[in-house]
Amino acid sequence: MNVGWLLVGIAVISDTIACYFMDKAQGFTQLLPSIVTLLCTACSIFCVTQAAQYLEIGLIYSVWSGLAILLITTMGILFLGESVTLSKILFTGLIIIGTVGLYIMPNKA
Repeated sequence: MNVGWLLVGIAVISDTIACYFMDKAQGFTQLLPSIVTLLCTACSIFCVTQAAQYLEIGLIYSVWSGLAILLITTMGILFLGESVTLSKILFTGLIIIGTVGLYIMPNKA
């Protein structure tokens, strides 16, 4: 496995954890969830920055944000009581289709 993709994976997981605790931080009024949010966000940005040594930044950012959107939306529905709507499912699906398309298409000009 390419080190760049490993770093992107860590960034996605860190970003997802950060968003979960962001909800729990209640506008940064709760100390521990606020600290976890900040640390996980910093870890995510650090990993994306390091991954740029191995992969193209446009590809990194699209995969990072696309997968994070999928995980955060799913987490919100399953664990935070967020609504499930047809439009949420449809448009999240379109983001995933675009992300997968960018990943599988050859990156040669």
